[in-house]
Amino acid sequence: MHPAVRRLERIPPEIWQEIIAFACTDGGATGRSIALTCRFFREQSLHVRFTSLSFKNTTRLLVFLVSLRVQPKDCKPRIQHVALEPSLYTGHIPRALRHLAGNPQPGQEVDPVDLCANAVEALFSLAARQLRTLCLVANASSAVPFRYFVHAFPKLEELSAWNHPLCPPPATGAHEYPPGHAHAHTLPGSPFASPGSPGGARGMDTDDRQEAGVLLPAMKRFHYVLTEPGMSFKNVLASLPALASHKLTHLRLSGLTSADEDVPRILADILGVPAPMPLRERVRLGITGSSGPQSHSPLDTSGARFPNLRHVVLYAIQPGRDDMQSFPRWATLLGLLRELERTCKRVVGMRMVVLERSWMRKSRWATRLKDDWLQRMEGGRGCWVESEVEESIIEGPLEAPKGVEW
Repeated sequence: MHPAVRRLERIPPEIWQEIIAFACTDGGATGRSIALTCRFFREQSLHVRFTSLSFKNTTRLLVFLVSLRVQPKDCKPRIQHVALEPSLYTGHIPRALRHLAGNPQPGQEVDPVDLCANAVEALFSLAARQLRTLCLVANASSAVPFRYFVHAFPKLEELSAWNHPLCPPPATGAHEYPPGHAHAHTLPGSPFASPGSPGGARGMDTDDRQEAGVLLPAMKRFHYVLTEPGMSFKNVLASLPALASHKLTHLRLSGLTSADEDVPRILADILGVPAPMPLRERVRLGITGSSGPQSHSPLDTSGARFPNLRHVVLYAIQPGRDDMQSFPRWATLLGLLRELERTCKRVVGMRMVVLERSWMRKSRWATRLKDDWLQRMEGGRGCWVESEVEESIIEGPLEAPKGVEW
């Protein structure tokens, strides 16, 4: 053995792994250079590789899964951060991964959606136990290769998802109110009922018990983008109790439209505040934004299903110019959101930001989600803006679409 290598081996491998991990904080260039220096550093780098991964298509994901088969058995990847934008793969399937396609016979057609979904599940089976941040970006095709979460992610702290089905919503949810319901109490059996309420689960009086059966017990920040007409934010919110525990602190919903009139009421139930009423109803009851002795008094939300949820961002998009019949519903939705925003100001420490967006603004969610994911890994703000101004700075100036003159 070369004397220089003997001197290197005097240092514990844990220290070398920390050094190599720190060398990767510049985007991986320095860490990659160190790993290519000699065999010793290559072996040391095996233990810290694949901490953060970004796949812009299914092809790269399949290549990664194949490469893992030649890794030493004692060097299992400790994946902590993943950004995934799967695409429908129709190319050659490596022999080692034919099981992901159901082991098709020669000449047999392979469903590209199933293949991609199985590849994603294979990645989750490797990363679920250590994963801390996850960004799931929908592909351009209408056939989104995502399935319900079947793996628990015990350490996942932040999830950004675009058109992901998440988990099956409960049979009865908090959104099933009778007509004219004024949000006096949470309905019995509601998934948003607090553990101590009549409709809550029995025996859920400690933090550990509140996390039982939750897929993402450590999740603190959840950003969901919805652009698929066949899906609804109502189902997303109904699935929230099965996804997150009391540790949830940040929630962002991007893509609200005039079809989401139920969302303000469901959100009020989640936050433990009175449900907003339409302006016509408030006028009929003689209630205005500044009248009444309780209009500025602090609200007690100790019975909320998510008592630590204190930052909510709602990104709403107005109807297009060719959809004039939706504007009355849009006006109702926006009024309810603004009323809920004012109500949340009465909760100590809570911030709700309602972002009203023009139909002319072109959404670039694929780029935005991955940029936010990178910022959050480096300790930045990401999508968690605190004002309209901050969101406008991130989005940039409004571009005029074709056929529209300023």
